[in-house]
Amino acid sequence: MLTIGELASYAGVTVRAVRHYHAKGLLPEPDRDHSGYRRYGADAVVELIRIRTLAEAGVPLARVRDLLRADGAEFAAAVADIDKRLRAEIGERQRHRERIARLAAGDSLALPREVVEFLDRLRALGVDERIVRVERDGWIPLAAHAPERVPEWMARKREQIADPRFLAFYLTLGRALDRTDDDPRLVELADQLAACLTQMAKERGEDYIDDADIGPPLAKVMDTLAFDTVPSARRLIELLKQRGWTGWTKLERVAAARERTACHEYPVAGPAAGGEDRGMHVFLETERLVLRPFTEADADHLFALDSDPEVMRFLSGGKPTSRETVRAQILPRLLHDHPCFGTRGYWAAEEKATGTFLGWFEFRPLDDHSPAVVELGYRLNKAAWGRGYAAEGARALIHKGFTDLGVERVTADTMAVNTRSRRVMEKAGLSFLRNFTGDWPEPIEGSEHGEVEYELTRADWERQLR
Repeated sequence: MLTIGELASYAGVTVRAVRHYHAKGLLPEPDRDHSGYRRYGADAVVELIRIRTLAEAGVPLARVRDLLRADGAEFAAAVADIDKRLRAEIGERQRHRERIARLAAGDSLALPREVVEFLDRLRALGVDERIVRVERDGWIPLAAHAPERVPEWMARKREQIADPRFLAFYLTLGRALDRTDDDPRLVELADQLAACLTQMAKERGEDYIDDADIGPPLAKVMDTLAFDTVPSARRLIELLKQRGWTGWTKLERVAAARERTACHEYPVAGPAAGGEDRGMHVFLETERLVLRPFTEADADHLFALDSDPEVMRFLSGGKPTSRETVRAQILPRLLHDHPCFGTRGYWAAEEKATGTFLGWFEFRPLDDHSPAVVELGYRLNKAAWGRGYAAEGARALIHKGFTDLGVERVTADTMAVNTRSRRVMEKAGLSFLRNFTGDWPEPIEGSEHGEVEYELTRADWERQLR
């Protein structure tokens, strides 16, 4: 038999704790023996160890009392719950340890691993540390704003940095930051940067240059961070703007430069791929595209386009369009003439260099009797994605609409979750107007988030050109 002191020592608690457990009714208090001492048996040792273990695990004493009286199944279930909670706490403490350790790890404290690796790659390639710092400061709000898109953006960044021309752009940019505003060499470096951007855009499309879907408010915040880090970049941006490029976070063509090069009517008749004379039937030509009227012979092109599940993802949930529907419903709509335009509202898009069918563009008056309001649309095959074709064709049609066709307002809509299409609208100069709920006969994934409408008025377009 054990005295209270021996019991406490054996169970690893204090005598005071034993008395407290007596007072709470957790541990029975034995009667005193003939010598005036309270004596405890082995059962008391086991019970005290159970009490101590539960209490140290954070179980309230009131709950301990209930558990001590529970049957075997209830006690086992309670122990399992306690174990689950403790494992969660251990995981959280481990995360705290990792965060504490990252306090000394620099970039990785606030950035995903793949971004840190990209920044380290820039350093290894000799990119100026100021440029790396600007990249880092930009990625912090970007990763916080859309963490789910970081892997997509980083895949494009890795592709770009493997391009010697893009690396040359980074290196030239670093040298430019060492120049004062009045240094004539800064002008030479601006010329080099603008020439590099123009060449890459010509070969790979403007999406290759401006590859992140970032809204204007966030872009403005990121630009401010960049200019605070590298104040000399402001003068460089001014010089680049004079050479047809604007922005830092969203690097893109100046609107006026776009419109000077975006489109002109096809000037010369000539054979298309396959020998067909198409010169008199071309509606618009851009730097890389030819837009022509549809013919009955395009049925196979349209069927193939609408058979790609990814092309149809935000239209039918990926379901293909039948050949009969193409011939009976889609082609007649694409061949329809609009009296107010004196022409059609849908145009087949071909790659200028090869004559390859890419898809189509819509520039259709909403009222057959008035050209004032038109709807802009586009559907290109997957091989044409990411090359800037959609924005290039859209800008060309907008330019023609406002200059030649009497258009006063261009509107476009898509599913709210269709970020690719929304990005094209923004690149074409349209601005977000509203959210609305469309009428979906068969709801598809994402339709629960509704749709969005963008617009561009003649007045806003003219302001963009100034």
